[in-house]
Amino acid sequence: MSSVASPRTRRPTPVVAISGVSRYDRVAGLIVSFVIMLGLAVGILLFIWLAGRYAAEGGHSVPVTFHPGDGGDSASPDNAGLQLDAPSMQEIERETDLPLPGLRDSLSMVEQLVTNHAVELTNLDRSLAPTAAGGGASLGSGESAAFGSGGTGVGVARGDRWEIQFSPGITLEEYARQLDHFQIELAAVGPTGQVEYVRNLSKRPPTVERERPQPEARLFMSWREGSPRREADRKLLELAGVSTTSKQLVQFLSPELEQKLAALEQSFAGRDPRTVRSTRFGVRPANVGFEFFVTEQVPL
Repeated sequence: MSSVASPRTRRPTPVVAISGVSRYDRVAGLIVSFVIMLGLAVGILLFIWLAGRYAAEGGHSVPVTFHPGDGGDSASPDNAGLQLDAPSMQEIERETDLPLPGLRDSLSMVEQLVTNHAVELTNLDRSLAPTAAGGGASLGSGESAAFGSGGTGVGVARGDRWEIQFSPGITLEEYARQLDHFQIELAAVGPTGQVEYVRNLSKRPPTVERERPQPEARLFMSWREGSPRREADRKLLELAGVSTTSKQLVQFLSPELEQKLAALEQSFAGRDPRTVRSTRFGVRPANVGFEFFVTEQVPL
């Protein structure tokens, strides 16, 4: 009886499944990424350095030339540098197709009108000052030259060239004491010319006067809109019970103080006041109270 041998049974090969990335692979990947990023950063910095070096070696600096005396200086009486070159009529005609004979006639009329009324136009800002109180006006911010009317004679009037700069950074009470020491009166001038005076500002209550029989002829000062000193004057007037709504706020200087400032101005550099363009006064403590002194003077 023959027998058939059965084939040998083979055992299957086990398959090892990968369940995830090992910790070694993660660390190696981070190191490789860091090296790549570092290489890119070094390359970018090298490119920037080479570009800057090339610009420094191949660039050309543009020389700047200053021309003092060409105008534009606020301290100079020459304002030629502030003039703009207007195009001629021929240049305008070349740039437009519109007929311009009417415009030419209108411009000629305007030029003639300005020429005939040059004085009135120059003094237009002075006519806007509160003239009901009389005297001279000095407009300023405490940080730039004052403007206004007042004073007579040849040269720049006192109201045009004087500027008073009180001590910066002082309290409202200290500011009031300085005004009282110099006998400076605050006033609110209404649209109809009604003037309300306030003095003895450091006292409580201060002295308020709403009617004065004699006409006002003292030099007065008014701060520019937005000046911190203007707001301080407004607050002092409000504390005294004086309304400041729609009113011009001014400071009246006594004739004695005006003469004292004039003497300080002349003795500062020995100049004739007619040759002075602007004088700036400061305030400082003295043996008794405070005193004025000249901080800057610009000649004509």
